[in-house]
Amino acid sequence: IRAACADCVFVRVEPQWPDAPVARSALRAAGLLPAPPVQPPSTLLLDLAAGAPSLLAAMKPKWRYNIGLAERKGVVVRRGREAADWAAFEALVQGTARRNGFHARPPGYYRAAGEAFGQAAHLLLAEADGQVLAGILVLHWGDTATYLYGGSSDHHRERMPNHLLQW
Repeated sequence: IRAACADCVFVRVEPQWPDAPVARSALRAAGLLPAPPVQPPSTLLLDLAAGAPSLLAAMKPKWRYNIGLAERKGVVVRRGREAADWAAFEALVQGTARRNGFHARPPGYYRAAGEAFGQAAHLLLAEADGQVLAGILVLHWGDTATYLYGGSSDHHRERMPNHLLQW
């Protein structure tokens, strides 16, 4: 690692690097230190082959309830494609960062990331009554989809848009 990044300021490894003692030890031995958290420290892999009924059955009852509640409260999930969709998503992420005390990327970053990944990037938005309530940016690579970024509004949280969006 040291030879590959002799002039590097930092190296970010995401996804698919195991968050395990042996991996952390290898990074420390190369002189690398953990960065302040911007994203979760590791990626959870979920096999979808079991199908929707089995996946729902494995969830906590409250999660299943909240998915249904979102549907009953008129939340719908759609694909975002327009400039206004990207602007709404960025506002959601910025608001979530302020609310939860984490760092968000600078303006334009999320749209640029989506455009850089082209057809592999999917912006998904949860909305009700024409108002965008939550959004996620998912990247597909082969048979794997990675939920990379997300944000939600302070409005209509009782409608549980995040639950339906993630489902």
